[in-house]
Amino acid sequence: MYPRILRHIILPLLDLVEGGGYLQKLKQLSREVHLSEGELFDLQRKRLEATLEFAQKNSPFYKTFERPNSKDPISWLKEFPILNKSTLKERGIEIPTQSVDSMIKMVSSGSSGVQSTIYLTKEELYMTRAIQSLWWGWAGWKMGEPTIQTGLSFQRTWFKKVKDILFRIRYILAFDHREEEILDILKWAEKRKEITLAGYASSLFVISQIAQKHGIHPHFSQAITWGDKLFSHYRKSISENFSTKVYETYGTTEGMMMGAQKDLDHLYFMQPLYFLEILDEKGRDVPDGEMGRVVVTNLFARGFPLIRYEIGDLAIMMKREDYPLKRDLQLPIIQKVVGRNTDIVRTPSGRSLIVHSFTGIFEFFPQIRQFRIIQNEVEGVTVEIIPEKEYSPELEANLKKKLLELIQEPFEIRFEKVDHIPPTASGKPQIIQSSIPYGQSK
Repeated sequence: MYPRILRHIILPLLDLVEGGGYLQKLKQLSREVHLSEGELFDLQRKRLEATLEFAQKNSPFYKTFERPNSKDPISWLKEFPILNKSTLKERGIEIPTQSVDSMIKMVSSGSSGVQSTIYLTKEELYMTRAIQSLWWGWAGWKMGEPTIQTGLSFQRTWFKKVKDILFRIRYILAFDHREEEILDILKWAEKRKEITLAGYASSLFVISQIAQKHGIHPHFSQAITWGDKLFSHYRKSISENFSTKVYETYGTTEGMMMGAQKDLDHLYFMQPLYFLEILDEKGRDVPDGEMGRVVVTNLFARGFPLIRYEIGDLAIMMKREDYPLKRDLQLPIIQKVVGRNTDIVRTPSGRSLIVHSFTGIFEFFPQIRQFRIIQNEVEGVTVEIIPEKEYSPELEANLKKKLLELIQEPFEIRFEKVDHIPPTASGKPQIIQSSIPYGQSK
């Protein structure tokens, strides 16, 4: 009963008052993802052309990239530069087509060790929320179904608190999963049916390990992950401890909601909303079935156009001849996303701290350009830092204090200033490098 009231009465009223058109966008996406291959390609091409024309006319950063003689928008796209996080940080001020004060600021978690900032209009933000709802629906989630969600918001805004209430979401901070809190939530979940578990892959894994340790195994209708790599042992632990199917989604804070699982083991790519390039080291397209750099263009962003944005991942698009004959959608298929090996820092008492536990602290220290946490023993870590000029011993002492407040037990933290932090074999920076096997403590 409540889900129907939420969808047909409460949400339409909120759309009317708040604006943003959430439900309208959700209906639009539900139609578009069911188009034929030819219709999807034509729609994507049309939106790509409109995106490039708008950016070229309205963004100071893109104004120099006039359209060549070719009428093909894909050929025109190749004339634009590849934009990475460092360039975005240095020249991002030149990209907006309107005042940033009129938009919503989006700051990436910095899980790659380098943060980025972009801006979305209200309508664009609601589009990303509609995409997420669509994906959750693919997994079997129903609006208004009780949901346990892990996230990074220390202070939930008024809007998010209202959203949590309306969508019946029990929100848990993913920074530090204390066993007492998780046990209370697991016991609460045991008494309920039709409940969803959603959040960061590493976060849900930690919750599943606590459940296994204490022999508490609530059944979740589905588990939905995002934010970091869903390793096979993460998926196995979550699935087995909660008797559920795990659905992986792939997106970024910068509004790039690119793919999700539905009926296949692989991810459908959101072709109507993005243009995806998989490139080699020299910027050339790689054939489907081969690994390359993920470069994506947002086809609905107008306030802060993101064209040829390199996320830092490697991925493989499935060969067309390998597509399953029976599949729900005609969208392109991402065969595999090769993310960096996001690991977990463990403390002597056995607590687990995921990557976002640390990025939530380092984001308040702009005097640090990049960092990496190395753990070779459970008693402590070494924090490698590439400092800015403003870095000082006092700042380092304050940072250490904040980290120890997070950890809340004896833990050795050593700082090492470096000039360079090497990327992983995938080419993406790794924020945590641990040699401690998961599940091990002192």
